[in-house]
Amino acid sequence: MILGLIFLLPFAVALNGDAVLQATPQLVGGLGWSILMVSVIANALLFTMQKRDPLWASTWLLLALVFSYLQAALMLGEPIGAFDVIGSALVVAGLIVSGTIDLRRVAVAPAQRPPPR
Repeated sequence: MILGLIFLLPFAVALNGDAVLQATPQLVGGLGWSILMVSVIANALLFTMQKRDPLWASTWLLLALVFSYLQAALMLGEPIGAFDVIGSALVVAGLIVSGTIDLRRVAVAPAQRPPPR
């Protein structure tokens, strides 16, 4: 991250000019959310899933975009457009085709389901 800061700092200074960063509650909350949820917890979940099955984890990673716009809609009031719905349907269809989502297991009653791998 330090290398990213070093490389991006000249661009930030050139594009912002004399603007001064003001720490608002929205900035602090957004930065805290990004640090805690996106970096720490998301990576911990990804590493846990990779221990189970790396291929399984990488296919589920595709759902990150779907969860991102759903979160933006719920927390920020962003509209969900037709392209969002179509894209989500394509991602879920891809997960079904890849075998990550087994429709036969989903359709079976919970008492009859075999234990997870």
